Amino acid sequence: MQTYTALEHRPGDTPTLYALDGGTVTVSADGKIARLTGLQKLVGLTPVPLEPGIDHVLRAAWRRVTDSPDPASDAVTIGVIWLDADKAVLSQTVAHTDPAPRVADGRRTIALLVGLDAAADAALTAPPAARYAQPFVETFGAAHATDIEICALERSTLALVAPSLAQGYPEERIVYVAQDGDNGRNGEGRDRAVRDIEAARDLVAASSDPVVIYVYPGTYQTQGHIDFPDHCTGVISATAARATKIVPAPGYEERNVFRMGNGGYVQGFSFEGGWRVDSLDDPTEGFAISFRPGAVINRTVYAHNIVMYRTGDPVLIPPPLDRANQNPMVGRGGGVILADRDVVSPYSVFPQIMAWGATPSNPNGIGYLARNGAFINGINAIAIFSHKQYMCLDGGEMILSNCASQAGDWTLWSEGSRNVVIPFTAPPNAIGTYPAEAGAIAASETAIMDAMWASLVAQGYVGGLSTASAATREAQTRRDATFLLLSLRYDLTAGQQQSTQLFTKGMYDWNAVFVGAPGQLYWFTLGWQSLRDEITALLSPGAQAMVTALINDVLIATTNADPVPTERAPSTITAVGHQWNETLTGVNGRAFSRPAQEVPQSIVEKNLGRVVFSGIDGNGKQFFTGGALVNPLTGQLEGPPIDRTILPRARRAAIIAGGQQ
Repeated sequence: MQTYTALEHRPGDTPTLYALDGGTVTVSADGKIARLTGLQKLVGLTPVPLEPGIDHVLRAAWRRVTDSPDPASDAVTIGVIWLDADKAVLSQTVAHTDPAPRVADGRRTIALLVGLDAAADAALTAPPAARYAQPFVETFGAAHATDIEICALERSTLALVAPSLAQGYPEERIVYVAQDGDNGRNGEGRDRAVRDIEAARDLVAASSDPVVIYVYPGTYQTQGHIDFPDHCTGVISATAARATKIVPAPGYEERNVFRMGNGGYVQGFSFEGGWRVDSLDDPTEGFAISFRPGAVINRTVYAHNIVMYRTGDPVLIPPPLDRANQNPMVGRGGGVILADRDVVSPYSVFPQIMAWGATPSNPNGIGYLARNGAFINGINAIAIFSHKQYMCLDGGEMILSNCASQAGDWTLWSEGSRNVVIPFTAPPNAIGTYPAEAGAIAASETAIMDAMWASLVAQGYVGGLSTASAATREAQTRRDATFLLLSLRYDLTAGQQQSTQLFTKGMYDWNAVFVGAPGQLYWFTLGWQSLRDEITALLSPGAQAMVTALINDVLIATTNADPVPTERAPSTITAVGHQWNETLTGVNGRAFSRPAQEVPQSIVEKNLGRVVFSGIDGNGKQFFTGGALVNPLTGQLEGPPIDRTILPRARRAAIIAGGQQ
């Protein structure tokens, strides 16, 4: 007889309601459970009636407590035995298979919708003749121990299941990922979750709507290089922060993991299990978050409350550690954030990653890295044990607000520079304010661009590049012309030349290299000249002179100059309100063989790289921008004179005199 108690679906608490098939009842961390140790099948004895229009939920919870020598043949399956009107067995259906559970997986669960009718949202549909059903959990293999906490077929109610289960509607803008998922599902509800993050990514890529991915707790193995499309608005750990672990598949430890597009958002994951950067001096792989190659980044990527965790338990590393040679006895760790402008589209306006509470706790790894003109804004991060905690290379930029450095080797490392195009300027007497002429350009935009394209074809653009290749460039040529016309209109309206100068700079990548293919500058120039001639025919004399100067003296003069006018932009780290503790003491929790050293010794500026910092160390010593400090032992102001800390002209003059700028 069915008892209808709160414990009726727990075989350890109500063993008389189950056929245990040799299993035993014992007490575990999950309460009373039924423990299966071989090829055994636990079945609920009470037939559950199936009624038209009434859905049920198949639930199970299990935990591997002893691994077997051969996990490949050690599956756990969950399913339903179907009974007819006379309670005779018709058939059985396996609803879920956990192919190789391990002790490290912890507690695992499923909740699947079971319907008598063929409902579109049901994970399991009863055979036509079925009138009753019994839940079962079956274990395979030998020399294992598996605890079965729950084996249930419960009537679906709002108290038992999520709304998507009880009401049967899809959550079309969320794709769910769970350990008990199946990659053959659509992911549109918790009961229809997929198993792998890559499968969720593929579902999002096949959609055209903005979609967020929710990942439920567990351990997810991946080969990395998970490229999320721009309309993937977020990849979120669905419950407690860092309960969801991302680990590398063997052989793929040196790969960037989540590669984000325009405006992507990542929250709550713990990246662990052996990720490592490919280099501690010039790293490009092994980071938790990076840009998707080729992406056009016009909106900041966000990373919130994530961690790159150590590769294993701390072990004793005998002194001395060798930081100058990258601590070879420790091995490389992973990285948290990599912003690299060189991997994204050169048309990216805002290649930035905003990191809030993204923590490197990675012995001998890299914390944050901005390189090749990209930008990182770090807020409330704590870098622990990293070889280089906050790092900029080749013109990268980083602003750190209320971040911290604990132990490790170098705290703030800035190295190298990049080239930036400095466009020529138009004569000041050619610049005026002409809003009416800006409106005339807008009204005639289509005709202006049609004439430009016809002029290029007549000049031999088709013959010079072949008809097919020219046709493929027409849309891009018109797009670029649209941006130039918009820039000219802005400058005419405001009486300035900055918009045309910005357009000119946009013809070059992060290191002042022309973005077009070899030989294309000639055709760009012909197109700009055609636009100039078509525009000036519409304008008053003053506006004609201004547009001519903007195109000839700014755009064409700059792009056709040899060499192109440039200046160096140094790698720059600005750390405000920074906290240092146990500086330079080591990159392993069991290797504090070095005494803490002074903060400036942990800061590196190489090859024009610059670091500007303020903050406090573990002894209360307060540092001000420019190098001045307050000694807590004496209460005295020390370091450079205060006027140099506020306006460091002498330092800048020394850099210029030394030929570094």
